Amino acid sequence: MPWQRRLERELQSAIRQLEKERSYRGPTFAQYEGGTPQYLQMSAATLETKSGGILALIGGRHFPHSAYNRAQSARRDLGSAFEPFVAAAAAQRGRPIYPGSPVRTGSSIGPDAVARIARRCGIQGPFAENDDLYRGAACATPMEMARALATLANRGQRAKPYLIRRIESSEGEILAQGEEETFPALTAAAAKAALQVLRPASSADHFIGATGSEREAWMLRLGPKGSTAIWVGFDQPQVIAPADRLDRFLRDT
Repeated sequence: MPWQRRLERELQSAIRQLEKERSYRGPTFAQYEGGTPQYLQMSAATLETKSGGILALIGGRHFPHSAYNRAQSARRDLGSAFEPFVAAAAAQRGRPIYPGSPVRTGSSIGPDAVARIARRCGIQGPFAENDDLYRGAACATPMEMARALATLANRGQRAKPYLIRRIESSEGEILAQGEEETFPALTAAAAKAALQVLRPASSADHFIGATGSEREAWMLRLGPKGSTAIWVGFDQPQVIAPADRLDRFLRDT
């Protein structure tokens, strides 16, 4: 699984470097002495954008310490990583988008309309039922965010994630085959408009979604084939590093 190995190696290296810095404020992996891990965690998912095939799934930093699959089970605050879906809801209704001003964008359509589009893209919530939703008061797993990002990148077509493409016998006979399933979540124009609000990071296909705090962070990535959502934070939320250092960590990862 080259996607899995490459992504895991990259994230492990970046987090180890962050832990070595003076600005880092939490327990480190090196300090672990058993029991429930308290050190900084990560989780991520990469989906093949058009088909929904799972290319990478990282549930945590070190499986022998914790088997909890954060990529599929841990629901985390989205913060500004949610802004593309506010924009998508506005564009779907023909309303203007104000990049960097999600409250202004969302206020013309209301939180119910925003939550509805987010669900159609693959985010299950929960969602705030007031203006806080526009600021990212919503939760999702990395798998949901990868699926939702892939929906935007796939011109509004949402693909159902699958892990097994096919099963073959030793003679090459196909015993079972996974079926690709997609359905229209929103218009291609709305999906394209939503992607325009993402803030570029270190390269053209890396985007940052900061939570607005020093406690956790999201990064969204788009490539020619895959859509990736990465979460970094503690299982029990606490400060990771000053906001400017966390922002730099995201840009350099």
